[in-house]
Amino acid sequence: MLCLRTRLFNIPFRIWLPELETSYALTTTDGTPYVSLPTDCFIVRAIWDSDNDVILRWITPEDYYSRTGRANSGAKSTPREYTRLGTKLYLYPTPDATYNETCYYKKYPSGLSQDNDVTEIGREWDVPIIKLATIISLYKLKEYDFAEIEKKNFQEDIMGLVNAFAQEQRQMDKHLQPNSMYLQRGVV
Repeated sequence: MLCLRTRLFNIPFRIWLPELETSYALTTTDGTPYVSLPTDCFIVRAIWDSDNDVILRWITPEDYYSRTGRANSGAKSTPREYTRLGTKLYLYPTPDATYNETCYYKKYPSGLSQDNDVTEIGREWDVPIIKLATIISLYKLKEYDFAEIEKKNFQEDIMGLVNAFAQEQRQMDKHLQPNSMYLQRGVV
C-alpha cells in the first residue's frame, strides 16, 4: 500500500523494502510451455536458468502470442524468453527437457489477520503504516483538515525512513555510473 500511494503524498522516492525480495526454485516440464508462480509473487524481477547459467529475457504477452511454433512439439528447445500471464510464467521456446530455473521476485506481504501474525517488513514501518491508514480513513470521513495535518507528519516520518533505506540504492547507482575520467575524454 505504501508503494501505491506515494504519488498522493508527494514522496519523490520509490520505497524499497528488501524484506519482500525473495526467490523460488522452478522446474520446467518437457513439452509444457509454462510453470506456476508462487502464490505470493507480486513482481517477477528475473528468471535464471541455472542449468545453462543464463538470465531469460522478458517479452511482452503480445510478443509471446506472436511467436510461432508454440503449439508445435517439434519446435521445443531451451527456453530463452518468458512472459507472465496471471499466475503462470510462459516460456519460449517451449522446454524440450526438464530445466531448473530460479525466479527472483517481489512478494506480497502476508496478511495480518490473526493475533499471532507478524509483519515481514521491519518494525520501523509500523508507525507510518498506521498513519497512512489513519489518513485514508480521515479522507473517507471527509475530515480533510485533520487528514492534511496527519499527511504532513506522515511525510516527515516516511522521508526519514526513505532516506535511510535508499542510501544503499543510491550507492549502487553511483557505483554503476561511468567514471568521470572516461566522460572527460569522450570515451563514453
